Amino acid sequence: MIDRPARRLPCPALLRATRRAAVLLSAVAGATLGSLADARAADVDAQFVEQLQQRGWNDTAAEFIEWSVDQPIVSPQFRNQAAYLQAKARVAQAGRALKLQTQQATLQQAADSFTQFAAANPQSPQAVDALRERTMALARLAQLAAVEPNRLPPGAPNLPQLVAEARAKYNAAIEAAGQFVAACDQRLAQLPKAAAVAVGSDAAQLRVKLQNQQAEGRRFAAILQFESALLDPASRAGKEALSAAQRELTALSQEFRNDPWTRHYLGRCYQAAEEYEKALGVYETVVGQPSGDPELRRCQAATHQFRTECLVLADKAEEAARDASDFLRRSQTAERSKPEWVGLAYQLARAELALAKEVGAQTNEGERLIEQARERLSEVAQEAGEFQQAARADLATLGGRSTQRRDVRNFADAASAAREAVEQMTALSRAARLAANNNPSAVAGLEEDASAQGKAAQGYLEQALELADDKSPPDEVDKVRYYLAWIYLNDGRLAEAAELGEQLARESPDSPFAAPGAGVALRAYEKLAAQQADAGDSANGDVHEKLESVAQLIAARWPNSKDAAASANMLVAAALRSNQLDKAAELVQKLPAASRAQAELSLGSALWTRYLNSGDAGQPQPSPEIAALRDQAREYLQRGFEGLAGGASPSSAAAAGVAYLARIRLADGDAAGALAVLEHPQAGPLTLIEQDAAAAASPAFVETVYSTALSAYLTAEPPRLSDAASAMEALEDLANGQSDPQSRQQFQQRLTQIYLRLGQQLQRQMQQLTAAGDGERAEQLAGAFENLLSRVADREAASNWSTQVWLAQASMQIAAGLSGDSGKRYYEQAEAAFQRILDSVEKDPAFAPTPTSVLAVRKQMADCLRGQGKYKDAMEQFIALLQQRPNVPSIQQAAALTLEQWGVAQGQADPLERAIRGTRPDDNGKNLIWGWLKLADVADRFRRIKARAAESDPKAAADAQTYAEMFFAARYHAARARYQAALLANDGDRAEQLATAEKSIATLARLYPDLGGPQQKAEFDQLASEVKAAQ
Repeated sequence: MIDRPARRLPCPALLRATRRAAVLLSAVAGATLGSLADARAADVDAQFVEQLQQRGWNDTAAEFIEWSVDQPIVSPQFRNQAAYLQAKARVAQAGRALKLQTQQATLQQAADSFTQFAAANPQSPQAVDALRERTMALARLAQLAAVEPNRLPPGAPNLPQLVAEARAKYNAAIEAAGQFVAACDQRLAQLPKAAAVAVGSDAAQLRVKLQNQQAEGRRFAAILQFESALLDPASRAGKEALSAAQRELTALSQEFRNDPWTRHYLGRCYQAAEEYEKALGVYETVVGQPSGDPELRRCQAATHQFRTECLVLADKAEEAARDASDFLRRSQTAERSKPEWVGLAYQLARAELALAKEVGAQTNEGERLIEQARERLSEVAQEAGEFQQAARADLATLGGRSTQRRDVRNFADAASAAREAVEQMTALSRAARLAANNNPSAVAGLEEDASAQGKAAQGYLEQALELADDKSPPDEVDKVRYYLAWIYLNDGRLAEAAELGEQLARESPDSPFAAPGAGVALRAYEKLAAQQADAGDSANGDVHEKLESVAQLIAARWPNSKDAAASANMLVAAALRSNQLDKAAELVQKLPAASRAQAELSLGSALWTRYLNSGDAGQPQPSPEIAALRDQAREYLQRGFEGLAGGASPSSAAAAGVAYLARIRLADGDAAGALAVLEHPQAGPLTLIEQDAAAAASPAFVETVYSTALSAYLTAEPPRLSDAASAMEALEDLANGQSDPQSRQQFQQRLTQIYLRLGQQLQRQMQQLTAAGDGERAEQLAGAFENLLSRVADREAASNWSTQVWLAQASMQIAAGLSGDSGKRYYEQAEAAFQRILDSVEKDPAFAPTPTSVLAVRKQMADCLRGQGKYKDAMEQFIALLQQRPNVPSIQQAAALTLEQWGVAQGQADPLERAIRGTRPDDNGKNLIWGWLKLADVADRFRRIKARAAESDPKAAADAQTYAEMFFAARYHAARARYQAALLANDGDRAEQLATAEKSIATLARLYPDLGGPQQKAEFDQLASEVKAAQ
């Protein structure tokens, strides 16, 4: 591990020795910063900076970078990266700045550095990343600038100035997002065609990364527009920003139909515009999706939050309370402490209060709703985050419960009264602190209520212990002992808290409250030790000995239990806060070697859970602290697995840790490594299941292991299809074996989500293989995909709109990636699936989320027909669509392409001519189907309009690029169709049409020498060569 250096850098010789020793001693493995992984493998300086940043020493990292750039020992590669790395270090510094002015100045400095780096290094692999980081820094600056105007009441004297300043910063961030997208476009145009690169190659990975960043940048811009609109929604600027955000989010939601976050923000746009029904319609498309994926679950929780608020605003409080309560009830326990779920709980409490007002606050139902809302607000008020202050304010408004002494007759009565009093004491204490700023007149009453509840809680707990007898449930007695120790701790009665907590831990080691009780004792002894230190009493080591004793007790007494993991998390959290994880590791190392592996797996599981619960989990560039947490969890799990693999039988907690390790390897793209863990002959979870081991008895464990194995089998190289089928059968058997009907139904729903998630994963693999031209592997994977699709289709939970559409789209995408009869079968399946959807809509129009959704399905049906060569049927579909939406360019493009392919396939010139010039004129002689030439004219006209507006509107620049691509594609297809028509003509017409095609290409090349970019130019050059050869 790195020894933390001093704030000021030491002499160069010592610094060189320190940093190189740090790199050699530390396991510099998977964690990377940005896209510098390959470079860092060869550059010890970059590795050293990464080590510093991972441990949160960003000030030291920045100073080292500044010092190192002039040193001869530093490599040129690192020197070129220094400005980028230093800017990233400044962003991390800004996040820890206590003063707002310092945070703003540091972020601006970082944004300027990113700009300078990108301008000075346009071909660097980090140039696009730098523009992304600049966008994020400027966005954070805008959000900070918006804090103050959002706090001020309407009519405040300085409000207009603050709003104008915040809006200017938002505009700067939006402009930066546009430049980030443009850089992605430019870099993508420079890459070789997708079909020319191998799957998994650096070029293929870079293409996927740039495409993701391109979409991300567009969403950044739209969301920033939306946030800027909220500064002053009623103003003209606010309305224009909201309208712009709505247009772009609408376009993005149509282009990226699988992105729920885009639709989430689109719904919020409608809600901000007070178009509540439209907002609710969009929200429904998010919350109604199958929700097995954790990120989708997070989006759905956030969407439910705003949907609940929207329903209340639309005077639908009963529906709001019912649906929000249902979603929270179905949520996992671990999810409910995450910000999105906490926000939903807050909005649910608000909905319950609104509903109580409707039914009458003094009625029995009203009182029940208010009490229920109070309970929720109390829980939210205990969670640090966006809604904590608001919940405390609402609690302050509601006031406290009566503290009238309850008549306690037995232990159960006393324990129940104590629990309620503890909850109220905590909520009221926090509400009193909040009321000091926004409701001073309520402070005295709240403090009085809190004090009364605290005294009542202590009295009830002490009375419960007096009333406890041999008939009292031991666990309930231990719970009372724990809560009383906790109250003593918070009341400053440290010696009593330490004694009671340690007594509980030592006398009832098998109790579920033993480890938490030890935790109370640990904190009490820590505070007593601190008091001794403050008093200068260092001679008495009794408290320090007891503190060390309790720490060892936690590590040694319960090395494999759930309570040990909770205690380990507390120790690890304390160590992480002080950057001293070694303290927790030392406790593990003191354990006997035979049991150390089990403890390492437990500790690794706890760290991994903390990582998953962080906001950065799963991000391509997590913060250094989160990246360090992830790597530490992986290291403990790996080490524990290696120790366990020697032959010791794992406990349930250790087996869960091994399963975690398999999931981590799978998430890293290492399917073979995941299977090596799962199938290990001694410690593998699959092996434990096959052996009916006690550690694998939990149905939840079995479900997790088989779903992980299924994903690994399907993504292995080559796919292990037979084993995948066996895993699916095992999951089906597990689902059908549930004795309770409700449990069986819930398991079936989870299994559907597992299949959907895997199907989406296979879908992405198929697309990558197809893009790389690897048809053989694509066809091999298609078999696994088809099996999965059939299983999803047969499930009752798959009958909703979103799943049915996905099934149809998936079949069509398989077909597009295969050739000959192999693809034909999937096209037929897709056509039948799309037809079933349309039939369902005809029977019940409410089956579709929106009318636009139906049009999208009809277009995909037409695309499917064209893919099968059913050009006449496809054209009938396109004509019907254009009769409803004649000015939609994507439909016009599809219709023209269908005519062109029809002519080539049938060897007929007429469809080719109609593809070029359009067809189906109306009474005024205007063609319903434009054809390539008119489509090119329309695209060019809009390109020019958008280009003129691009200087002041980043979105206009992106639109101009879109229309430019459409223009060049239409001109290319017009020339190609003319060339194909020439090949079908007699000699005289043939020469004339070839000359026309040649002239068309040459004229376009004179006007636009780049012909739309490298990729499009290569296609034009190839076509020109073919035309020349045919003359």
